[in-house]
Amino acid sequence: MKSPCATLTGLALLCVTTLATARTALDPVRESREVKFIASDLQTLAGIAKLYRRIELAAKMVCHEPSMGEWRRFTDFRHCVEVAIKDAVEQVHSPALTALYDSKAHSAGG
Repeated sequence: MKSPCATLTGLALLCVTTLATARTALDPVRESREVKFIASDLQTLAGIAKLYRRIELAAKMVCHEPSMGEWRRFTDFRHCVEVAIKDAVEQVHSPALTALYDSKAHSAGG
């Protein structure tokens, strides 16, 4: 029996690996954060917006936001978050979530 709860895994896996590889070529770090949702979350604009915010938060967690003293890492962090969100949204296969992602990416200049 299939669970009504879909699970989004592997969030930011490639991106975080890329950042860690730049740090040390022999010590890649792989991280993911699970974002669970139910199909009914995708039926309302409020539910879609809430899921998107949870995906953003998970991306920031696995990409490790730099502290104020690490401002040089901020560009890498932003790129990691952008790729992680894009990958996660694609895994959900929701036209409405994709439309929200597209509107945010375009308004941010992406």
